[in-house]
Amino acid sequence: MSKQRLVSLAIIYGLINSSFCFAEVLFEDSFDGQLAEGWEIVGLSEDDYRIHDGGLEVRVAPASEGSTTQYLHVVMPEFKEYDFLRASVDITLLDEFTQPEEFAAVILTDGGGWDFATRKQLIRRMLMYSPPKVEFHGEQGHEDEFHKYSFTYWPVGEESGPLSIILRGQNYAFAQIGPSTDNEYLNLFHSAVNKTPDVRGFGLQAGGGPAEGEHWVRFDNFRVVNGQ
Repeated sequence: MSKQRLVSLAIIYGLINSSFCFAEVLFEDSFDGQLAEGWEIVGLSEDDYRIHDGGLEVRVAPASEGSTTQYLHVVMPEFKEYDFLRASVDITLLDEFTQPEEFAAVILTDGGGWDFATRKQLIRRMLMYSPPKVEFHGEQGHEDEFHKYSFTYWPVGEESGPLSIILRGQNYAFAQIGPSTDNEYLNLFHSAVNKTPDVRGFGLQAGGGPAEGEHWVRFDNFRVVNGQ
């Protein structure tokens, strides 16, 4: 990784950890009685989601149903005009996860499905934030030495705050948790994403559930903002 790239990423992380007092709200839904105008439902029936007491409750799709293709999302038609987009939501499990890799997530979509996700997920029988935090422990210029990376999954905390996806410059997506009750942020994995999507959107998804019985999750305070 070049010095210029490292500096660029450092600047991005600084922006990500900064205050969001200048953010312009592009879309938000408090789930007051019904879904706000703008949602698109993909692969879900009317029995798979419901509005209840100011929140959106979604059935966790069984893994056998191809749960990664079932979600609700909001398309951002003018996404190319924005250099810094952030989608955030509070996620609560209404039923305990029991299946390996079962998850609830905020997702980034690109017209063909989800492109990136920040999740609460059952990993090794523990509820974790996913993707993990990735750190490189080698020398600059040797980032291709993959054995020198560490991957750390963080356990879900009740006071950790909302789950977020940050889309920066159309090219990179960042997974972030927070702000916590102590106004702290946890930055997880970041990745290059589809640079030429037909459309861009942010959405909500729950999958990997049991084949028998039902698990439900709850989403509150969904927002998409431009700026910091």
